Amino acid sequence: MSKVGSVRESRIGIIATVALFLCIMGMNKPMNVAFAQDEPQGEWKTINGMINEDCNHPMPCDRTFPIKYKITSGTVLSILAYPELNALAIVLNSTSPGQLLVELPRNIIDSKQTNGTNLRFEVRTSTIYPTPVVFKDADYQETLTNPDHRTLSISYPMSTANQIVISIQGTYAIPEFNGLRFVALAIAMSSIIAITVKFNKILRF
Repeated sequence: MSKVGSVRESRIGIIATVALFLCIMGMNKPMNVAFAQDEPQGEWKTINGMINEDCNHPMPCDRTFPIKYKITSGTVLSILAYPELNALAIVLNSTSPGQLLVELPRNIIDSKQTNGTNLRFEVRTSTIYPTPVVFKDADYQETLTNPDHRTLSISYPMSTANQIVISIQGTYAIPEFNGLRFVALAIAMSSIIAITVKFNKILRF
C-alpha cells in the first residue's frame, strides 16, 4: 500500500474514533472546567476546517470554514466538523503539553439552552497512541464571549506519538439538518473495523 493510502487510513481511524466517542457520550455529562495557564501569545493563525469526509448528507463534503487559533507549542494539523454530532475534532502535533486558544464562530458551533442562554461546551482531549484512545475532560476556560464568537483556552497533554485529539461538543454545528446519531455511530464503527488490522503503529501525517 502507498504511503498516501496509509496516511489516509490513519486519518480515517482518528475520525472514526472521535465520532464513536461523541456518539456514546451524549450531551448531558458534567464538565470539569479549570483556569488555563500560559495562554498563547502572538498573532492569530487561521486554518480551514472541513466537514467530516465520511459525511452522509446533502451538503458537499469539501465545504470549508475558517477557524482562528493560537498555540503554545506544536501545530494544528486539521479540524473536522461532525454536524450530526454538534462537534468539532481538532488534531494537534506537539512534543510537549501546551495550550490551544481557539475562536469558535457561533455560526459554526455553539452550545445553548432552548431559551438562548449559553451552555458550557463539552471539551475532551486524548492522545492518539497507545490505542484504545481514552478521552478525558479537558482543563479549559472560556476567555471571551460575544454575539459572534466564543473563545476557549484549552490545555492539552503530551503524547507518546506527539499527536493529540481535542473534541469540542455543543448543541449546534454547521450545517444543521436532521441527522441521526445512530447513523454516525454505524459509520464510525464500520471505519474502525476496516482499519483495525492496519492501525498497529502510528503513521506520521
